[in-house]
Amino acid sequence: MNPAILIRTGVATCLLIIFGVPCAAAQDFPNRPVRLVAPFSAGGGADAAARLVAEKLSESFGKQVVVDNRPGASNIIGTEIVAKAPADGYTILLAINNHAINAGMFTKLPYHPEKDFAPITLIGLTPFMLVVHPSLPVKSTQDLIALARAKPGTLNYASPGNGTAAHFAAELFKLRAKVELTHIPYKGVSQAVIDLVAGTVHVMIPSPGSALAQVKAGRLRLLAVTTHHRARTLPDVPTLHESGVPGYEFSNW
Repeated sequence: MNPAILIRTGVATCLLIIFGVPCAAAQDFPNRPVRLVAPFSAGGGADAAARLVAEKLSESFGKQVVVDNRPGASNIIGTEIVAKAPADGYTILLAINNHAINAGMFTKLPYHPEKDFAPITLIGLTPFMLVVHPSLPVKSTQDLIALARAKPGTLNYASPGNGTAAHFAAELFKLRAKVELTHIPYKGVSQAVIDLVAGTVHVMIPSPGSALAQVKAGRLRLLAVTTHHRARTLPDVPTLHESGVPGYEFSNW
């Protein structure tokens, strides 16, 4: 997953330093370690992005930037920690799609997703991947659709949890492809991928950072990517739109 960095509202020093803008208030920032809260489990694509960002910021700041994984409740637990932290720039959030999804999913949140945070930068956008366990007798998206329609409700799919971007990506696939798949939510992407590799679940739509290594090792079969255009890093992999799921498009930030 490729997230955005958000900072607690009320602090400009971190943003100014990251963009190289000198200001008097920022001259002594940081003078102690900075905490980068990652509101998801360790080991997934978003976690890898968090650690890469932390490493580069540590080099730039000359002070350690520590990744603090606080998974759970569709990223709400970690996000609330940042929202309630002092507005001094020393606690920042690595946000993913769920920061926006939760605003529409929940009638009440322990923070305001816009007013309590100020965006610093967008790290990037990535596709998700439709992957299956190799034991499933399918070689393409159309094969998977045919199998799911022949055996409605018997195939299941994993997600990192209810309300996560991967959950929505799979539900959109179900709607567009007109198939029934049973949702198996996990408490994080790592365990979901482990069970998919073990064959406990059949299907998943994870980010490349979470499962591409397993695809390359032959432990998972990659059928399609979720963006409208093919991924530059996976040019030979068709999109779901190309694969007979018209209008399907889902990207991750």
